[in-house]
Amino acid sequence: MVFDGPPSSDDPAGWDTDYNLVGIVGVFTTTDAVLDEEGDSKCARCNDKQDLVITGAVPLTMALLQDVVANAIDTLTPEEVVPHLKGNLNWKVKGFNGTVYSPQDVPELELAVYSVKVKIGEDGHRVYSDEHTIHDDITRGKPGGYGV
Repeated sequence: MVFDGPPSSDDPAGWDTDYNLVGIVGVFTTTDAVLDEEGDSKCARCNDKQDLVITGAVPLTMALLQDVVANAIDTLTPEEVVPHLKGNLNWKVKGFNGTVYSPQDVPELELAVYSVKVKIGEDGHRVYSDEHTIHDDITRGKPGGYGV
């Protein structure tokens, strides 16, 4: 779960509808119901996929536009957005049953922020640049942050 600012409550039951929630990356995974006494999966296919990498994306643009409207930032330029996100971007890990896990307890978690330049074409549609920029300083040094 990605937030622009902290969740307004410590109660994870309300995080799904929190005003600061930007988006969620959902993952289909096994539950305790399919684990044996040692904690290993009873699912043979699951055991074969131990090195599986899961990726997801949470677009930040709409939340950042809300920040422009709220006068928290003036523009969507990296010079304004990077420091804003460095101070305000938060993420939480919540299991399907509502259990909250500390990001440092999810050893392979790595959150990175990328940007892509977008312009409006003559036809009124968005035109995305082929180049992206990683803003590794936004999450670096935080549990689950890029390069930690």
